[in-house]
Amino acid sequence: MNKKMYLLFLSCLLVLPFIFSHTNVSAKSEDEFPTLEEASQVLTSEDKEVYASMTDDEKSEKEIFIAEKYDEGSILSEEDTIFLLNQARNVKNNPGIELYNGSSSKAVNKALSKYGTKVTLTGTMYQNIATVVGTSTFRGNLTLTANSGALKKVALARHHSAYGVVGWSGKLPTVGRVYKGSVSMSKSSSLNTTRMDKTTKYSSILPSYTTMYSQATVTTAKGDQYTVTTPSWSRAQ
Repeated sequence: MNKKMYLLFLSCLLVLPFIFSHTNVSAKSEDEFPTLEEASQVLTSEDKEVYASMTDDEKSEKEIFIAEKYDEGSILSEEDTIFLLNQARNVKNNPGIELYNGSSSKAVNKALSKYGTKVTLTGTMYQNIATVVGTSTFRGNLTLTANSGALKKVALARHHSAYGVVGWSGKLPTVGRVYKGSVSMSKSSSLNTTRMDKTTKYSSILPSYTTMYSQATVTTAKGDQYTVTTPSWSRAQ
């Protein structure tokens, strides 16, 4: 069994024990899984107040932290579950989060000056996520432009995460990391402009919330290194 099939099998094992369990979310059939937005009804006033006190940058950084923290097949901690439930609850009021509606895209544009150089990362993030079970797609279309200074190496990456409710434990739903993937490339010559356009398909199960962000890791001619990271882009089912 190859790694991809093993991970898909593992995701199925995470889901199967809860297929016939019951949830207590209002306006939802007991035999169905709630989305993260629906499951957010369990949030307390304190949970909502803590979330409301966060800036947009802090929310983006938290999403990226969660994306980097968990492997595929992992169950999120209570703290991280509460944060994602708040994000899903905020879906209709936050312009940085979009509802599923087939395929969608979001442009990125971020410049950074450091160690005597300046670069600009531009491109478009694409994703087409299946509901419940199916084949999902995400695409990395990025361009890094060297505006000033000499570069030695450039690496581009786009990271994609999918989360879903896989059960219920106590007062909170059990939220699992149902997919973790990325597309990337690097090069060490002709660095005035570096481009990447790659697409990945994967088999997804219960992806009720997805996040994406892009990165460029830059090494200067003197050997100094820094990373340009775009804000996280999220979608909820």
